[in-house]
Amino acid sequence: MLSYVDGEVPLPPYPAWSMTDRALDDLGRLVRRLHQATASFDVTGVSGWSTEWGDPDGGRLVCHNDLFPENVVFRDGRVVALIDFDMASPGRPFWDVAIAAQEWAPLHAPQARVDHPPHLDAVARTGRLAAAYGVAPDRAEELVDVVLAERAHSLAHIRDEIAAGNPTWTGHWAETGGEALAAADEAWLARLRPALVAAVASSTELSGTPPAR
Repeated sequence: MLSYVDGEVPLPPYPAWSMTDRALDDLGRLVRRLHQATASFDVTGVSGWSTEWGDPDGGRLVCHNDLFPENVVFRDGRVVALIDFDMASPGRPFWDVAIAAQEWAPLHAPQARVDHPPHLDAVARTGRLAAAYGVAPDRAEELVDVVLAERAHSLAHIRDEIAAGNPTWTGHWAETGGEALAAADEAWLARLRPALVAAVASSTELSGTPPAR
């Protein structure tokens, strides 16, 4: 069912109003609410889910899987809705959190950021997003492991599309120097993994019913 959501979405390069701490808090809480709402849905009775960006391990709730800023609606500087659910599929809750961290922290090396301001503290912002979502500190390593798994899965899919000659990806990858950016991100993430775990572990879980694992 389609409906219209009033508001505006940030387009790249992402404006400062979309990358505030308050927006990150709002997003983490909204993704948590999405997962709480979909946890009661019987995913086993539905076929034809998208597999492009979804969790290959599957799961018991519906993940959005496409949490780019362009799919997040703002009103008066506040996050109010998610749109564009055509990539949704069953997955683990942390799969969406990983995608959100990747695109909003962002988990890209500062010199490799195409659409985000280079000054954003991605480590601190990952911890803040985890706190807003409600990640328990003792699950910090698990979340970071999912972050790395989600990134590897996404890169594999992109490279498969390029190998198949998909013009959507071949042109973009060449224009942005995709392989060089990916290599920079890999080295940066490997170096910062302990700091990411520490940032998530220091987060404080919000009150409320946690989403299904």
